[in-house]
Amino acid sequence: MLLIIDGTINLIDGGKINSDESAIKFMRFIKELRAKRLTIIFQNHTAKHDKSSSKGNNQLENYSDENFKTERMASIYTLTPKKYRIPNISPLKIEVDKTSFEIKSICRFSELFNLSDEEKMSIKLCVEILEQDESGLNQKELTAKLYKIKDETHFEIVGRNKLWSLLKKFENKLFSIKTGEKPNEKIYKLCQNKNADEIKKIVLDMEDL
Repeated sequence: MLLIIDGTINLIDGGKINSDESAIKFMRFIKELRAKRLTIIFQNHTAKHDKSSSKGNNQLENYSDENFKTERMASIYTLTPKKYRIPNISPLKIEVDKTSFEIKSICRFSELFNLSDEEKMSIKLCVEILEQDESGLNQKELTAKLYKIKDETHFEIVGRNKLWSLLKKFENKLFSIKTGEKPNEKIYKLCQNKNADEIKKIVLDMEDL
């Protein structure tokens, strides 16, 4: 059986989510239910000061077997594992039909969802730039356009040296990287195939961080 708890704070003693004693008492109750062969999923909000951490103290995370960060954009839900005991688990992107609650698609792109916010934004901006230049751009041209956007928008992105190793991770998956005519020149283009188009769509759908 599956039990989903929405509104964890309502089950914590006095709503004292920051209290170690109250959190431990709640988790003891959850473990008693699990001992009765229940699978339990409970939701908690992210902290205001840190979107990668849950609201309240760390007891809820520490006592849980699995922790997932859940993000929603329209009907797309992204589940990124933070702490897990399930072997070889990867982040999931799930599209749900809101009218029927039917799962329409599940995509797994662990290379993308394991990135930091700065790395995700760097990938997204590079995709947007290269979409405008089908013939491709070399390192100097790409960084000039990328850092012009950074200066105008103040988005947080990775440094130049890290950028090239980051794009290399997506070679032949999202980016085509070819040797140019000049010494040490690399030409960057977007790959043109179904798999690359799927990854590109996910990248472009990511919220600006």
